[in-house]
Amino acid sequence: MVDPERSLTIKTGLTQWLDNALQGSDVTCIPIDRKIAMIAANLPRHHRDPADRLIIARTIQLNGQLLRLDSSFFEYSELAGKLVQI
Repeated sequence: MVDPERSLTIKTGLTQWLDNALQGSDVTCIPIDRKIAMIAANLPRHHRDPADRLIIARTIQLNGQLLRLDSSFFEYSELAGKLVQI
């Protein structure tokens, strides 16, 4: 059940809203491809949230850095040197 006080009402189509939200920002939507899905599926089971596992997989694939969002991220040796603490 959706709580109307905590829900977001989008008055345009989702595609248009997302395009508007990203316009002029340095944020890029990155598709989830087969390689990312495979990395995520093969990660150790330290973290069960599929969205976080996809974020971790993309970070590994890009050899990028990730702001630490969850303390369980430290359990992934694959993220060694890639976690930025805030």
